[in-house]
Amino acid sequence: MYNEARGILGQAANMGSEAAMINLGNLAMLERDIDAAERWYTQALSRDPANRAAANGLNQIAIDRMD
Repeated sequence: MYNEARGILGQAANMGSEAAMINLGNLAMLERDIDAAERWYTQALSRDPANRAAANGLNQIAIDRMD
């Protein structure tokens, strides 16, 4: 089911959807692909520096990397 969601979210992200970028980051986190998650959250944050969900995702990655 993740692959189907990833395809749809990828299309939306390519159209500029920050929500899709964050959800792709969330999927990557669930799959423990930290580098991909960081790229998606960073991309969303670059489009909207005030995006709290993207900032929270990056904060979670920083915490995970400290463990």
